Amino acid sequence: MTTTIETREEAQYVADTICSQVTPMVLMSLGAHKLGTYTQENGTHALVFLARMLPFKKNGERSEAPRNMRVMITLNVADAYDIRVEYQRQGKTITHYSANSIYADQIAGVMLRIDSDFDLDNSSEGHQGIPA
Repeated sequence: MTTTIETREEAQYVADTICSQVTPMVLMSLGAHKLGTYTQENGTHALVFLARMLPFKKNGERSEAPRNMRVMITLNVADAYDIRVEYQRQGKTITHYSANSIYADQIAGVMLRIDSDFDLDNSSEGHQGIPA
């Protein structure tokens, strides 16, 4: 049985690994701040942070004003990453982007594409953004 201290240390190790694979330059370009760790009920660990990203308007275009969005990158049991980007609007949680099973060598590119006008539907990763 693992202790709380061991779990925290393991979560920090996973978060540090994710940070290095996303790369500091990508994190800076996203305006990442308030970085932290999270351990889910199933024992998987995640890197959590706020990023300033451009949300989608109702017509599907990008807004001109950035919004703080919560980003969670979780190391899943298949040793790949699940990404979820959300923000709050009028008391509701809006999913800006969600993808599963992203490999370590793809994660930096996927993170940059989330906040650009690059069409994720046509990316080699094949993941889809979810307009608000």
